Amino acid sequence: MSISFSIASALPVEQTIERIALAQSKYAEILHYFWISDVGEPSARGIEIDADYGFHPKANFMVQWNKDRSEFIRMIPEIFWEVFGEENLLIRDDTCDVITRPYIR
Repeated sequence: MSISFSIASALPVEQTIERIALAQSKYAEILHYFWISDVGEPSARGIEIDADYGFHPKANFMVQWNKDRSEFIRMIPEIFWEVFGEENLLIRDDTCDVITRPYIR
């Protein structure tokens, strides 16, 4: 079983990479249980879909959980909102639903 979050960032790719590194440093004991994908530029379709939410992504990445420490899943959106600023992210869960605060799974 895996659970994933698709995260669109309003920050440029390089800045998004820096913020992910900050999150990994600050929350190493939690993020150790998750795989974080490489950061890429959003697709044209992704940009179009995100615009429906008034969001304009410049980068995107994925965070995926794999079996251990499931209690940390609910913390992922909060960690990234704290590091990036809520206004800089649009987070979707593995069913493609947009996640808003408070997020409790």
